[in-house]
Amino acid sequence: MKTTRAKPRKHIATGNHRKTELDWMQANLEQFEPYRGQWVVVEGEGIIAAAPEYADARASAVKQGVDCPFIFRIPEDDTPFMGV
Repeated sequence: MKTTRAKPRKHIATGNHRKTELDWMQANLEQFEPYRGQWVVVEGEGIIAAAPEYADARASAVKQGVDCPFIFRIPEDDTPFMGV
């Protein structure tokens, strides 16, 4: 798995909480293609960990010094879902 390294930082809840990560994600959607079906951790301006299991992705981020990892799952496909 190829990941980019970002400097871990402590997060403080503010109105801009995770703005850096959200802006980077929006500008770099193609970076997530190889991670379909996996849990991904974004820290700063990069992916620092990914794994098929949430606990493994989180453990990898924590091991790198991230207190509060920003973790989300990349869908396996782009099929729209509408709950009934």
